[in-house]
Amino acid sequence: MLVVTADMMREMDRRAMAEGGMPGIALMENAGAAAATAAVRMLGPKARASIHVVCGPGNNGGDGFCAARRLAVAGHNVTVELTAEPERLRGDALIQYRSLAASSARIARPPRTPDLVLDCVLGTGAAGAPRGAAAEAIEAMAAWGAPILAVDLPSGLDATSGFAPGPVVRASRTITFGAIKLGMLLGCGPDLCGDVAVDPIGCDWTAYGAGSPYSLVGSEVAAACWRPRRRTAHKGSYGHVLVLGGSARMLGAPILAGHAALRSGAGLVTVGTPAAGAASVIGACPALMAAPLPDADGSLDERAAEAIDGRHTVVALGPGLGRSEAALRLVRAVSGVAGAPLVLDADGLYALSRMPQAKPARPCVMTPHHGEAARLLGSTAEAVAADPLTAVRAVAERFGVVALLKGSPTLVCDGRVSVGDAPVAIVNTGTPALATAGTGDVLTGIVASLLARGCDPWDAARAAAWAHGMAGRRAAKRLGSEAVTAVDVIDQLAGTLARLERMEA
Repeated sequence: MLVVTADMMREMDRRAMAEGGMPGIALMENAGAAAATAAVRMLGPKARASIHVVCGPGNNGGDGFCAARRLAVAGHNVTVELTAEPERLRGDALIQYRSLAASSARIARPPRTPDLVLDCVLGTGAAGAPRGAAAEAIEAMAAWGAPILAVDLPSGLDATSGFAPGPVVRASRTITFGAIKLGMLLGCGPDLCGDVAVDPIGCDWTAYGAGSPYSLVGSEVAAACWRPRRRTAHKGSYGHVLVLGGSARMLGAPILAGHAALRSGAGLVTVGTPAAGAASVIGACPALMAAPLPDADGSLDERAAEAIDGRHTVVALGPGLGRSEAALRLVRAVSGVAGAPLVLDADGLYALSRMPQAKPARPCVMTPHHGEAARLLGSTAEAVAADPLTAVRAVAERFGVVALLKGSPTLVCDGRVSVGDAPVAIVNTGTPALATAGTGDVLTGIVASLLARGCDPWDAARAAAWAHGMAGRRAAKRLGSEAVTAVDVIDQLAGTLARLERMEA
C-alpha cells in the first residue's frame, strides 16, 4: 500500500487536478462525503446523533464543512465551529462554507458533550506546533471526552515525521485521503490516529504517487511468498536452513530460530551448536537436526564454518552465539565468503560491528533492534528511535544488505538498490506482546525459511515481519499480551499461514 510524505501528497493533489482533470471542489466534495460516511459508521445504529465539526480555515476545514452539511441532511444534530474568522476562508473551502446555509447545521459551540467530534482543523500540509485558536480547539476536543474522528490526520500530528511538537488530537479513528501519510505510521502517529481507513476520493492515486519509496506491507506480500505447495513437492523443495549459534548459557536462541524456520515452512533445518548442546536441540524439537560443531570455551569458532556445504540453502548466524573472540572469528569466516544467503542477527550483528569496513559477501538480511542498529552505526539507541527511517537506510546502505529494523513499526530497507533513496517498507502488524525474550530469534527463523525456499531477501524480510507480527497478535488474543512467550508466537504461525492459504485457495 502506498505511503507518502506531506510534500508527496501535495504534489499528488496538484497532479490529480492538473493531469487527471479532477477539480479541487470535486476532491473536497468526495472527501467530505467519505468523512460523513465514516462518521455514520462510528455512530452505529444511533439515528439522530449530536455531532460537532471543528474546522480550520484551509482545505481540511472545507472537507469538514462538506461533511457537516451531509450529516445534517441525514438528520443528525450538527454544530460547526471555526478556528478562524469566516473572512479568512478562500477558494473551495469558502464555497463549502457557504453551502452550509442549505442545511440545518449551525455555526455554534455544542450545547453539551457531543456524541461524536470531527477534527478538521489542520490537514496534511500543516507544519509546526498549533497556535492560537487552533491549539485551543484541540485542547477543547480532548476536554469533551467524546469519540473523535480525525479527517485526513489528527490535527497537530506532523504528516511526515510522526511527531507532535505541540497540542495534538488523539483520535478514535482517522479517515485519510489518497494514501496513508508516513507520519501516521511513525513516532506517536499510531497512538494518535486510532483505527485508520484510506479513501481514494475518486482518484487512482497510484499513478501520481509512483515515485514514493515508502510502502505499507499487507497480507498480499506474505501470500506471494507462501504460495500453496505443489502436489509433487517434497522436503527438498523448501530448502535446508542451517542455524549457527548457541553457547553454554544461550542454547535456547538457536533452537527457537530453528523451530520457527520449520513451523514457517522450511523443508529441513539443522541447528549447529557447540557439541555439548546438540542433545538439547533434539530434546527440544525432534524435527530439528543437530550438528555438534567445534567450539572454544563453549562458543562456536571459525572451524564451525566448515559445516556449511552445498546442501544448505541459507545460513542463520547469531542467535545465542556469544561475544567471544572465537564467535567473532566465525562471523568473519561465514560472512566474508560468497555463498548461500545469510540471516545475521543478535551476536552476529555485534561481531559485525567489531569489524571496521566489513560487508557481508553473501546475499544478506540483517535484523537489528534499535540498540544493535546504533552499535552498527556508532550511534545511540535514542538517536535510532528518534529517526528510525534514517537509521534503517544507513544500515542497509552501509552494508549493502536488506536491513530489518525491529520496532513499532518494523522498517525494512533494501540497501542493494541505491544510495540515498533506497525503498523502505513499513510493517505495522506488531504488538507489545512481542516485547519478550526470544521473539527476535523466531523472526530470524521465519526470514531464513523464506530465503531457503528461494524468496528474494527483500520479499523474505517483508513477509517474515508481517507474519511474525500477526502470529504475535494471535498469541496475544489467546493469552493476553503479558503472558505471551516466543514459543507461543511459533505456535501461532500455523494459524497465520493457514489464513494465507485460504486467501490463495
